[in-house]
Amino acid sequence: MRTILLGIACMMAMPCLQAQDKLDNFGKITKADLELKTCDFDPDASAYCLIDLGEVSYNFTPGGVNVETNFRKRIKILKEDGNKKADIKIRYYSKENYEEVTNIGAYVYNLDDAGNILTTKLEKNLIYDKKVDSRFSEVSFAIPEVKVGSVIEYKYRVTKKNGVSDIEDWYFQSDIPVRYSAYNLRVPEYFDFQYQVTRRQEIDIHKSRRPEDGQWFIMHNIPHLKEEPYMSGFRDYLQRVDFQLSTITPPNSMTIDFRSTWKKLGEDLLEREWFGLQFKKNISGTGAPLKALLANARTQKQKIDAVYKFVQTNMSWNGHNSYGSLDGVKDAWDKKSGSTGDINLILLNLLLDNKIKAYPILISTRDNGRINPLLPFLDQFNGVYVYAEPGDGMQPMVMNAADKYNPSDMYPYDVQLTSALVVGKDITQIVSIEDPSKKLKHVVNLFMQIDEAGKIEGNATVNSFEYGKNIRRKTYDDNNLGKFFADNEGIKITVDSMEVQNQQKDSLPLLQKVYFSGNIQQSGEYGFIPYNLFTGLAKNPFVAEERSSDIDFGFNQSFTIIGNYTIPVDFEYEELPKNIRMILPDSSIMMTRLIQKNDNILNFKVTIDFQRSVYTAEEYPDVKEVYKRIFAFLNEHVVIKKKKK
Repeated sequence: MRTILLGIACMMAMPCLQAQDKLDNFGKITKADLELKTCDFDPDASAYCLIDLGEVSYNFTPGGVNVETNFRKRIKILKEDGNKKADIKIRYYSKENYEEVTNIGAYVYNLDDAGNILTTKLEKNLIYDKKVDSRFSEVSFAIPEVKVGSVIEYKYRVTKKNGVSDIEDWYFQSDIPVRYSAYNLRVPEYFDFQYQVTRRQEIDIHKSRRPEDGQWFIMHNIPHLKEEPYMSGFRDYLQRVDFQLSTITPPNSMTIDFRSTWKKLGEDLLEREWFGLQFKKNISGTGAPLKALLANARTQKQKIDAVYKFVQTNMSWNGHNSYGSLDGVKDAWDKKSGSTGDINLILLNLLLDNKIKAYPILISTRDNGRINPLLPFLDQFNGVYVYAEPGDGMQPMVMNAADKYNPSDMYPYDVQLTSALVVGKDITQIVSIEDPSKKLKHVVNLFMQIDEAGKIEGNATVNSFEYGKNIRRKTYDDNNLGKFFADNEGIKITVDSMEVQNQQKDSLPLLQKVYFSGNIQQSGEYGFIPYNLFTGLAKNPFVAEERSSDIDFGFNQSFTIIGNYTIPVDFEYEELPKNIRMILPDSSIMMTRLIQKNDNILNFKVTIDFQRSVYTAEEYPDVKEVYKRIFAFLNEHVVIKKKKK
């Protein structure tokens, strides 16, 4: 990935590589586009964006300054799966009428049997506008008569009322290839914007000679970005341009400086009603119950644990991330439900009430993408957690009480290996969230008996630690644990019964007892028994020839399988996998396998340790080769056959 900070958008420009392309008017199309069968630079695509256009302008009204952005998109449907692109949903911030969506229009173009162009216009009565929640609404419409070969296009306008500094970032790349993507900024000449470009191919940046024609950002022939295993932050890898208002210098007036530092951003947030002014609310109904939990707490750490558990138990997450309180912490407490911002600002309130040194910490979850610590942009973040200092030489704690599975002293999985912003009067700074001592760890103890017909009876005890426990607990609560245990390569298993213990005991691993039956694979006189069971390592995730994103596991990992197999006395082990020990040169991945037999009993132990959490895209060929070898070893079988008389 190549990222370039280009400075002030309205004050500087790069030489024009190519002027703005000549485009068909909205509602008009050439036959050549309808005759397209594939995207020449991305041939497997199910749809192909031919035009993606955004144009920003400022509208001065008696009530203030509105920012208007006109969007236009034209898409060719190449395969059946591409038809879903005709279902359009436009979400906007409708609270206090801050945004509105207007000027909606759409067409679909088809060719008839004689090769004539048929144009169908979207009827206004097929456009729906509904409220999603207290903040957002959504415009939706389905473009009719769409099939493979169709071209659809639609347009709409988003108006932000008095949103002087709120310019949309522009994404050239998406989940389908794009032939032409352009963004035009027409802003008053006394408005200066900083921008940052993320790109891996040429971008044309052209500032028109006439200020009213604005500045263009243009890309051509952009392949789609695909999801890849263990890819964090899809947005991180999208080619795009991000904007933030820098200064305004009105005619004959002093310059208004919008350029911020993290410190200035923090000071501003502390004065906001939805953020800093929520820290000292009197949350009713918490006194007596919380006091009882704190009665036996002697240390700061024990107090933090008690308050965290209290909020975690009493509040339910509504599915929204936010870096402030949406409707106020008191309202969220009354409802016993809220966003991450609501829940964690309640946690912060109660910690501060009990004289615990704690701060809000603005976070960007792994799926939201990395922040750039050099650019103090608030919209890089998508949530607020709590940062607390337990003292006694212990590391600071980062907590998300909206997460029902994570203990207070373990960094939430969704922010491990990220950077975040701690905000306070005495401290506002970027910190790294990383604790390599906590890992995903599973230990499997496996016992199996095989009869002469190849039927099996067995049981397993699985202990899941730390992040392994969190993930398995959620799998269990979602009623998917039995399905997980039954899903194994090379053996048909039925889970006859299952027990789970220690769900609420943070100091103990999640204990899972599985009793199962089934059949081994057989071919002629041979039977094949796998030993890689119940780990979740059934399939190699790294089989693609190339990769564009880094590999980000989020934590170190450890897997152990200890097994005991018993076969009938008139059977024998024909062939055993070899004992191995494999270590990468940097010791980041280690695997050992020890197998021994004693008459009809087989004992084995397999361990795999991953001591690195992140590998760059450039390291992918090496990682791919290592995983190929690991899964070749894991997928070997124990071979048995009946003894010859």
